Amino acid sequence: MNRFAILVLPFLVAVQPLAANDRYVVLDQELTRLIDDFNGMSDKVRLLFISGPTCGICLRGLADLNDAFIAARQGDPRLHTFVLHVPTLDAEERHVGPSIQLLEGPRVSHYWDPDGRSGLGFQRALGLPIYAWDVWLIYPPGVRWTQGEDPPEPDFWQHQLGGLKQGEKLDPEIFAAETIRRVEALDFQAQPTAVARNDRPPTLIKVDQPRGVMIGQNLEARGGYARLKQIRGIEAIGTIEVGGQPLTLALELARPDVVNRRVETPAGPAEASVRHGRIRYSGTGPQPLPRDVDVAILKAFELDGWLADWKDKGHKVWRLGMIKDAQRLPWVLEVEHRNGQIWQMYIDSHTGDAYRLQLMDGDGEPAFGIEYDDFRDVDGYRFAHTVRYLNGDEVLAVERYESIRIDAG
Repeated sequence: MNRFAILVLPFLVAVQPLAANDRYVVLDQELTRLIDDFNGMSDKVRLLFISGPTCGICLRGLADLNDAFIAARQGDPRLHTFVLHVPTLDAEERHVGPSIQLLEGPRVSHYWDPDGRSGLGFQRALGLPIYAWDVWLIYPPGVRWTQGEDPPEPDFWQHQLGGLKQGEKLDPEIFAAETIRRVEALDFQAQPTAVARNDRPPTLIKVDQPRGVMIGQNLEARGGYARLKQIRGIEAIGTIEVGGQPLTLALELARPDVVNRRVETPAGPAEASVRHGRIRYSGTGPQPLPRDVDVAILKAFELDGWLADWKDKGHKVWRLGMIKDAQRLPWVLEVEHRNGQIWQMYIDSHTGDAYRLQLMDGDGEPAFGIEYDDFRDVDGYRFAHTVRYLNGDEVLAVERYESIRIDAG
């Protein structure tokens, strides 16, 4: 039954947050508790999500809908969300808890369906040719679910199932608008309740998507593997700001690992060059970054990036999972560079952008970080136009590129 999905439903008792040791309900084969809770809130608009707790795309859907409107509606007594977790992608009950952090609150109930049979009932209810999971349903007030029968047909639904012709692909803005329209049509006398903030730090969530999915998304976002291999060199002109002072910056990058960098400082130019991992500094001005940070970055440079042909280059890549990061839910990879450095890479699960790198020290803690922002298209390739170098919360330097020129075959 490993291919079955888990349906996670918001669960609320007397509109109180679930206790830390009661964050989800384990269902029997008849789904008794879920059906009772669903019917017990038949005066509300109810959302029902069927999700796999190790499915990164499902998790992204939970986070997107929470960010789009559910978090802001936790005080609204007219709306309740049910999340049904199913055992797809080898998911087990132990995976449910970490996934709940993406969508939780006093008006959200989570359930674990150990056998995954619920997906078959929703498959019949929706008239689908495949098992129903990664589906997102809206039920209006008044609809009830009869014990022993398939779930009722929803008023509106979307999905993230590849190749499915029925229904619409999940669009958080459309789903939010459809939900809010139904909620606002209700005339409740009850006033919205205040909801305490959840200040627990986000934790890593295991996902079962192959690392190739994450790597492939990043390569495609940057222009595609074949086109990336056509790049012979890159020239970038801009500034690097150090201590609040912007300095003129010129970069020349070439295949496979050549770097020429020139920074104009008040004390004269500061130049750095790299050939096959060998670094040479020259000029009369100070280099913009601390030497240990600069050496670590320059030694790890590759024009293709680490993920293209990573096996052939001698790198090692592991998937760590996903973690909520402000408004992003990135894939997190760990890369052991052939030079021995250990990096963690955050890849936006929507865009494929590798927007954060962290060099890890011997204790497994970040030694320093690099953040990439302001991604734009350049001749069909995607490049960040802002780069920040960080030591913890301290900003060491900020690069801003005014122009990027690609030399491609």
